[in-house]
Amino acid sequence: MTDEENCIIPSRPTLKGTESFVHFDLETTGLERTSDIVQLSAVCGTAVMNKYVVPRKRMSLAASRVTGIRFSSNDNQMFCKGQRVETVNVHAALLDFIEFLKGFENPVLVGHNIISFDIPVLLHKLKTDKKSSRPTPSSSRQHRRRVVLEDRDEADLTEVRETFTDYVTEQWVNGDRLIWNHFGTNGPRTNNNLKAWHGKLKRMALHAHPNIYTVIKIFKDTQNGKEILQIQKQRSTRTSRGDCRP
Repeated sequence: MTDEENCIIPSRPTLKGTESFVHFDLETTGLERTSDIVQLSAVCGTAVMNKYVVPRKRMSLAASRVTGIRFSSNDNQMFCKGQRVETVNVHAALLDFIEFLKGFENPVLVGHNIISFDIPVLLHKLKTDKKSSRPTPSSSRQHRRRVVLEDRDEADLTEVRETFTDYVTEQWVNGDRLIWNHFGTNGPRTNNNLKAWHGKLKRMALHAHPNIYTVIKIFKDTQNGKEILQIQKQRSTRTSRGDCRP
């Protein structure tokens, strides 16, 4: 069983009369307790919070029809009842919701069916977001590098800039430009021709990892096609000059 299934719902609390009742609601990509949040709304008195969230999972058609929310992953845009809405990531939405709750004394969440659905979904997202927000070794190294750069004074930064400028000048301006510059090249200046040839070989092979006999046949067919093309070019050139000799 998952942590959400094992979570214990506390018994009904004793109200003291100082509570702030926060009515909130979630719209999700589906009916699973691990569904992604697409809208997080809350209201308490005159204070209102409403955030549209970019989902990581595909939104089901049934959920889209019920909520009126549609997310296009192609252009990363969300629409609510046909109107484009601004979105945030789930981390920002959760932080905004926590800050919203901090603005009230003894906040109590109120909503329809929240114990069996909204609360478990919210708990799941809070736990997964906490795990994903932990710094990885690579991000820790990047953070340390950024801190080191921020701690440097202007003189050190000037030295770094001069070193980089010297590298660009020596390597790409005053260096041996014939190695990488193709200004005077009469043939192909890029490797696009090689990519096209590789693509043609893949189409001729029909599948990955062909046997040696198939490869030899492909090479022979390619060579024969090139030779025939050269003969056709030579004949067309002689014909254009009026030379019709065989």
